[in-house]
Amino acid sequence: MKGKKSTKWLIIVLAILIVTASIILYNTFNTEGPKDGVKLNLFEQRWIQNNKNKIINISIPNNIPVFSYEGSGIAFSFLNFFEEGTELELNKVPYIELDDSTANSIRILRNSQKTSNKDLLFYLDNYVLVSKTQVVKKPVDQLTGTIGVLDIDFNDVSSYLVGNKLTFTRVDDIDNLILMLNEGEVDYIIVPELLYLDVIIENDFYIINTLNNLSLKYVLTLSEDGGNLNDIIKKYYKEWTNNYLADNYYTELLNLYTSIKQIDDKSKTDFKSKRYIYGYVENPPYEVNKNGELAGLSGEFIKSFTAFSEIEFNFKRYENVKELNKALEEGKIDIALNYHDLNTANTYKTVDILYSDYIILVKDGNYIIDTIKSLEGETIYTLKDSKLSSYISKNSRFNVKEVDRIELLKNRNLILMDYKTYTYYKNDYFNDYNVVYQNKIDTNYGYVIKKKDINDVFYNVFNYYISTLNHKQYENVGIKKIMTKAFYIDLSLLWLYVILIPIFIGLMILIVRKRKKIIKVRNDIKLKYIDPLTSLKNRYYLNTNIAKWEENKIYPQAIIVININNLKDINDAYGYEGGDQLIKAAANILINNQIEKTDIIRTDGNEFVIYMVGYEESAVIAYVRKLYRLLKDLPYEYGASLGYSMIEDDIKTIEDAINEAILDMITNREAKQNNDI
Repeated sequence: MKGKKSTKWLIIVLAILIVTASIILYNTFNTEGPKDGVKLNLFEQRWIQNNKNKIINISIPNNIPVFSYEGSGIAFSFLNFFEEGTELELNKVPYIELDDSTANSIRILRNSQKTSNKDLLFYLDNYVLVSKTQVVKKPVDQLTGTIGVLDIDFNDVSSYLVGNKLTFTRVDDIDNLILMLNEGEVDYIIVPELLYLDVIIENDFYIINTLNNLSLKYVLTLSEDGGNLNDIIKKYYKEWTNNYLADNYYTELLNLYTSIKQIDDKSKTDFKSKRYIYGYVENPPYEVNKNGELAGLSGEFIKSFTAFSEIEFNFKRYENVKELNKALEEGKIDIALNYHDLNTANTYKTVDILYSDYIILVKDGNYIIDTIKSLEGETIYTLKDSKLSSYISKNSRFNVKEVDRIELLKNRNLILMDYKTYTYYKNDYFNDYNVVYQNKIDTNYGYVIKKKDINDVFYNVFNYYISTLNHKQYENVGIKKIMTKAFYIDLSLLWLYVILIPIFIGLMILIVRKRKKIIKVRNDIKLKYIDPLTSLKNRYYLNTNIAKWEENKIYPQAIIVININNLKDINDAYGYEGGDQLIKAAANILINNQIEKTDIIRTDGNEFVIYMVGYEESAVIAYVRKLYRLLKDLPYEYGASLGYSMIEDDIKTIEDAINEAILDMITNREAKQNNDI
């Protein structure tokens, strides 16, 4: 009893420790804070109560698509969230131009302007390179041609692109800038993306590249003497940014496009209701299969589009490019990354998302390569079926040898490879190689989408969305994730592991103990009802089951009693071992000749009882005679005496039948003895 109490208290203490540790770990590692989880102190709550009848003015620009446009946009979403949470009343004052010193306002800061500790940064609106046609993506430092810019942006843009072979054309308003691009007076224009996104969509222009370090800053400037109000706004801003900003941004971005392009509700519903098939051949770091989902660089773009559009993808992995090409041609897939040399007939092509840099690797030899043409006459190895291998084969005079798998390139002397692929596999296969040449080709990596009527909206929305992304940012995130090959544990779920693992172990212990108890009980029951010498059922089994047999209304029933002759004499002459051998021999005969719907029981030292159900008397007699003949061959040749009794109705009890069968057995034994005399 004392041991059980100690175990009970130990379990209670362990449970308390597990729950306490789980709470601490949950609060520490759970990165997804609860929505509506703004925590205000007593002074802030009191300030809100004292100012609920006052109107707070907030100045806000009203001409920035997605951000703040005619009463909608992510800035208005935040202010509405703030009003609902605090029940304070805001007077949202729209403006086109605002004095920089105005407090409690959402302002636009130029690239050179610095934010202060009173500014909450809402959005960085990067400048983008815009083209009239869908041209090949180029790095910003390799731009050439004529660029159109607004007067207000000229200084920032020209200084950012200093050193490029560019000609700038300046105009004073956006309409003239658009006109120049449409009429071919400039090759590109550079504008803040969000500020002029509606114009870009309306004119079917293409965003070719992002100027990563040149942007406008949209900030909420708080009052110098705001005190508690400033603190309250900051807390709600943090909550909204963590839990609502992304969804609000995606909604506004999609609504802007569908509104300008007049995509009706039915088309939007059809677009969102279809499950699109993405086909790929695994080729790290671009496309990687991770638990049936797409990972890698392309996976980052697809995952982002899924969050934006709320559509679903199925990912179909193919063993080789031939199978992928066939699936694309037959319309079995809707979309694929055009990394490979795919047949793009009858497909839509999206804007480029990644550059296709390539390198030349050398293992042995003193190679100095100024241009790719320096390798004419050499044999160079590369991966099969890529756009890179296809391009080089068509545009060079050296011997190109293709291999099916990356590991087959190892120990080749001259290797042509995609730069990002090299970075991923460098430590695995190419540590002892030197990069002797690096360049770019005029074909990059975008997506191809199968031309179908049902895919028209999908292509347009997809192409629009990925053109708005900062491709370099997504590339960096994808590279970082895929290059982290170490074992990873999601610490946000550590608190759950702490609970579940001990519970699982505890349950397994309880199950094992319960199982042992069940087996022990079964063994005890078995021992209780089984005769250890013959393995037949014993008298205790008979006594336990008589009542149940009495309730059986299936007739006729029969009782057979079997008595081994002269067992006492055999025990006296040969010892109990001889008697036991005789009993086991008789039991084996009964077991080997048992028929259906019968129970065989050893009721005494030399006595057996057989309970039978559903047999007519003639069948019972035949069975008795068979057993009698078989038992005559028992050791010592004394045989056995048998008797039976029939139960035709519920008047005769089992006990009556047993007694009657015993009398019949005695009568038969005496008759046999008289005949022998």
